[in-house]
Amino acid sequence: KSITVMYILIPLIIIMGLSSMTGTMVMIAMGKQKQYNIIVIIASTINLLLNLLLVRGFASHGVAIGTIVAETFVTISQMYFMREMIDFKAFFYRLIRYALNSLIMGLVIIILKPIFNPSWSSIIILVVIGIIIYSCLLILQKDEMFKMAAEYAKNSISRMHSKK
Repeated sequence: KSITVMYILIPLIIIMGLSSMTGTMVMIAMGKQKQYNIIVIIASTINLLLNLLLVRGFASHGVAIGTIVAETFVTISQMYFMREMIDFKAFFYRLIRYALNSLIMGLVIIILKPIFNPSWSSIIILVVIGIIIYSCLLILQKDEMFKMAAEYAKNSISRMHSKK
Protein backbone atom coordinates (compact mmCIF):
# COMPACT_ATOMS: atom_id res chain seq x y z
CA LYS A 1 0.00 0.00 0.00
CA SER A 2 2.75 2.49 0.90
CA ILE A 3 4.60 1.65 -2.34
CA THR A 4 1.53 2.68 -4.34
CA VAL A 5 1.39 5.98 -2.44
CA MET A 6 5.05 6.58 -3.30
CA TYR A 7 4.30 5.94 -6.98
CA ILE A 8 1.43 8.42 -6.85
CA LEU A 9 3.75 11.02 -5.28
CA ILE A 10 6.63 10.59 -7.78
CA PRO A 11 5.43 13.50 -10.00
CA LEU A 12 5.96 15.80 -7.00
CA ILE A 13 9.69 15.73 -7.74
CA ILE A 14 9.10 17.65 -10.97
CA ILE A 15 6.03 19.61 -9.86
CA MET A 16 7.64 20.95 -6.69
CA GLY A 17 10.94 21.57 -8.48
CA LEU A 18 9.13 23.80 -10.97
CA SER A 19 7.16 25.57 -8.26
CA SER A 20 10.33 26.16 -6.29
CA MET A 21 11.93 27.82 -9.31
CA THR A 22 8.92 29.93 -10.23
CA GLY A 23 7.83 30.69 -6.68
CA THR A 24 10.72 30.95 -4.30
CA MET A 25 13.42 31.85 -6.79
CA VAL A 26 11.43 34.22 -8.99
CA MET A 27 8.18 35.43 -7.41
CA ILE A 28 9.64 36.29 -4.02
CA ALA A 29 12.81 37.71 -5.57
CA MET A 30 10.69 39.93 -7.85
CA GLY A 31 8.59 41.27 -4.97
CA LYS A 32 5.50 39.15 -5.68
CA GLN A 33 5.21 37.95 -2.06
CA LYS A 34 1.49 38.81 -1.85
CA GLN A 35 0.56 36.75 -4.93
CA TYR A 36 2.83 33.93 -3.72
CA ASN A 37 1.10 33.88 -0.31
CA ILE A 38 -2.37 33.88 -1.91
CA ILE A 39 -1.40 30.91 -4.09
CA VAL A 40 -0.06 29.00 -1.08
CA ILE A 41 -3.20 29.70 0.98
CA ILE A 42 -5.52 28.58 -1.86
CA ALA A 43 -3.41 25.45 -2.45
CA SER A 44 -3.51 24.60 1.26
CA THR A 45 -7.30 24.97 1.22
CA ILE A 46 -7.56 22.76 -1.89
CA ASN A 47 -5.35 20.14 -0.24
CA LEU A 48 -7.39 20.19 2.99
CA LEU A 49 -10.73 19.93 1.16
CA LEU A 50 -9.52 17.12 -1.10
CA ASN A 51 -8.10 15.27 1.90
CA LEU A 52 -11.48 15.52 3.65
CA LEU A 53 -13.28 14.29 0.53
CA LEU A 54 -10.88 11.54 -0.53
CA VAL A 55 -9.55 10.09 2.72
CA ARG A 56 -12.69 8.06 3.50
CA GLY A 57 -12.82 6.31 0.16
CA PHE A 58 -9.16 6.12 -0.75
CA ALA A 59 -7.25 6.50 2.58
CA SER A 60 -3.59 7.41 2.03
CA HIS A 61 -4.02 7.19 -1.75
CA GLY A 62 -6.60 10.00 -1.54
CA VAL A 63 -4.25 12.15 0.51
CA ALA A 64 -1.50 11.59 -2.08
CA ILE A 65 -3.86 12.56 -4.91
CA GLY A 66 -4.94 15.69 -3.01
CA THR A 67 -1.30 16.65 -2.56
CA ILE A 68 -0.56 16.20 -6.27
CA VAL A 69 -3.59 18.34 -7.24
CA ALA A 70 -2.69 21.11 -4.75
CA GLU A 71 0.97 21.24 -5.78
CA THR A 72 0.01 21.24 -9.46
CA PHE A 73 -2.28 24.21 -8.73
CA VAL A 74 0.67 26.00 -7.08
CA THR A 75 2.95 25.44 -10.06
CA ILE A 76 0.39 26.43 -12.70
CA SER A 77 -0.69 29.52 -10.71
CA GLN A 78 2.88 30.68 -10.22
CA MET A 79 3.62 30.22 -13.91
CA TYR A 80 0.51 32.24 -14.73
CA PHE A 81 1.66 35.14 -12.51
CA MET A 82 5.17 34.95 -13.95
CA ARG A 83 4.18 34.56 -17.61
CA GLU A 84 5.37 38.08 -18.50
CA MET A 85 8.66 37.75 -16.61
CA ILE A 86 9.80 34.31 -17.77
CA ASP A 87 10.32 33.02 -21.29
CA PHE A 88 8.56 29.70 -20.75
CA LYS A 89 9.48 28.43 -24.22
CA ALA A 90 13.18 28.69 -23.34
CA PHE A 91 12.46 27.43 -19.83
CA PHE A 92 10.78 24.23 -21.07
CA TYR A 93 13.45 23.76 -23.76
CA ARG A 94 16.08 23.72 -21.00
CA LEU A 95 13.92 21.50 -18.83
CA ILE A 96 13.61 18.93 -21.63
CA ARG A 97 17.35 19.14 -22.30
CA TYR A 98 18.15 18.53 -18.62
CA ALA A 99 15.67 15.65 -18.49
CA LEU A 100 17.30 14.03 -21.53
CA ASN A 101 20.74 14.51 -19.96
CA SER A 102 19.44 12.85 -16.80
CA LEU A 103 18.03 9.98 -18.83
CA ILE A 104 21.35 9.43 -20.62
CA MET A 105 23.23 9.56 -17.31
CA GLY A 106 20.75 7.15 -15.72
CA LEU A 107 20.97 4.68 -18.59
CA VAL A 108 24.77 4.63 -18.38
CA ILE A 109 24.59 4.04 -14.62
CA ILE A 110 22.05 1.23 -15.12
CA ILE A 111 24.34 -0.38 -17.71
CA LEU A 112 27.40 -0.05 -15.45
CA LYS A 113 25.68 -1.11 -12.21
CA PRO A 114 26.00 -4.91 -12.76
CA ILE A 115 29.77 -4.53 -13.11
CA PHE A 116 30.08 -3.29 -9.52
CA ASN A 117 29.60 -5.25 -6.30
CA PRO A 118 26.86 -3.95 -4.01
CA SER A 119 28.84 -1.80 -1.58
CA TRP A 120 29.17 1.80 -0.42
CA SER A 121 32.33 2.28 -2.46
CA SER A 122 30.51 1.10 -5.61
CA ILE A 123 27.67 3.55 -4.94
CA ILE A 124 30.16 6.39 -4.54
CA ILE A 125 31.95 5.40 -7.77
CA LEU A 126 28.64 5.26 -9.67
CA VAL A 127 27.61 8.67 -8.30
CA VAL A 128 30.94 10.17 -9.39
CA ILE A 129 30.55 8.58 -12.83
CA GLY A 130 27.03 10.05 -13.04
CA ILE A 131 28.30 13.52 -12.10
CA ILE A 132 31.07 13.29 -14.72
CA ILE A 133 28.65 12.14 -17.45
CA TYR A 134 26.08 14.83 -16.65
CA SER A 135 28.78 17.53 -16.45
CA CYS A 136 30.29 16.45 -19.77
CA LEU A 137 26.87 16.62 -21.42
CA LEU A 138 26.39 20.16 -20.08
CA ILE A 139 29.86 21.18 -21.29
CA LEU A 140 29.18 19.72 -24.76
CA GLN A 141 25.91 21.68 -24.89
CA LYS A 142 27.70 24.85 -23.72
CA ASP A 143 25.08 25.25 -21.00
CA GLU A 144 25.04 28.80 -19.62
CA MET A 145 23.92 27.82 -16.13
CA PHE A 146 26.73 25.27 -15.88
CA LYS A 147 29.23 27.90 -16.99
CA MET A 148 27.93 30.30 -14.32
CA ALA A 149 28.11 27.60 -11.63
CA ALA A 150 31.65 26.65 -12.66
CA GLU A 151 32.71 30.31 -12.63
CA TYR A 152 31.16 30.79 -9.19
CA ALA A 153 32.95 27.71 -7.86
CA LYS A 154 36.23 28.89 -9.35
CA ASN A 155 35.84 32.34 -7.76
CA SER A 156 34.90 30.83 -4.39
CA ILE A 157 37.99 28.62 -4.41
CA SER A 158 40.15 31.61 -5.39
CA ARG A 159 38.74 33.65 -2.50
CA MET A 160 39.39 30.80 -0.04
CA HIS A 161 43.02 30.53 -1.19
CA SER A 162 43.57 34.29 -1.08
CA LYS A 163 42.43 34.42 2.59
CA LYS A 164 45.20 32.00 3.64
